[in-house]
Amino acid sequence: MIVVGDICPTGAYCPSGSPSPTYCQAGYYLNSTGNDDVSDCKQCTPGYYCDGSGNVLPDGLCSQGYYCPGGQDSATPAGYNCTQGHYCPEGSPAPLRCQSGSYQDEFGQWDCKACPAGYFCDNVMSPVVLYNDSYCPTGYYCPLNTTNSNQYPCPAGTFNNQTHRTQLSDCQACSGGMYCDQDGLSQPVGSCQAGYYCTSGANSSTPTQDANANICPEGFYCPVGTVTPQSCPPGTFNPSTGRQAVEQCTNCTGGQYCSEYNMTAAGPQCSQGNSTVTGIPTKFNWQPEWF
Repeated sequence: MIVVGDICPTGAYCPSGSPSPTYCQAGYYLNSTGNDDVSDCKQCTPGYYCDGSGNVLPDGLCSQGYYCPGGQDSATPAGYNCTQGHYCPEGSPAPLRCQSGSYQDEFGQWDCKACPAGYFCDNVMSPVVLYNDSYCPTGYYCPLNTTNSNQYPCPAGTFNNQTHRTQLSDCQACSGGMYCDQDGLSQPVGSCQAGYYCTSGANSSTPTQDANANICPEGFYCPVGTVTPQSCPPGTFNPSTGRQAVEQCTNCTGGQYCSEYNMTAAGPQCSQGNSTVTGIPTKFNWQPEWF
């Protein structure tokens, strides 16, 4: 028996009256039989390529470093090198934007480069091709892979007045007599209030945090911007915290004496023959020791 025809095979279409199948061209495939028009050929799947004619299925994945929109006939299609600011792993239908914290300044790449310390790489507005102008601002530090300018603020109690800083230790303790009550400061905010002292690292104008910044202790007074508490002088004492001026040191109680600095209470009773008028003991009927 002579066979004069058959159903149109996969990978081809057979218009009416065709003596033989017409194979789908490169960049297309056809995985069903009995098709009769070129429009039945399917464009090669995005991320794949269809090399040669008569493809039943795509040949394989697009190569890394390239991207394959639908209809490609090569794993490395001309004109589809991965673009700057993007990466293209194997099987990419389109370039992928490098994530914030990374960048890409080359074509045809399948991964991204880490944003260097001292800089930030923020892809929100556009792909990051170059990082050089995105230097870490004052008040912040930027370790490797920093995503945006304010990701790592210097914490309250510190400040940073330089750019391109890379680590937390680059943040300086707030200056003596000053306070830094916010994150991300490039300078201290101002002077600590009277009644408090701020040796360093104060995170409030009225700190109560530790030995380096706290309320003025008993026996001392602290004017505005005090770095080290000032001693109440001999002849006075101070039983309270938070004193602001030497005038707030209390004169020694009559009949007692206060012979030392930064006393918190009046001293012992004056001995016979001595008295206190303004806090400093005075000896009456004084005579030279050699008499």
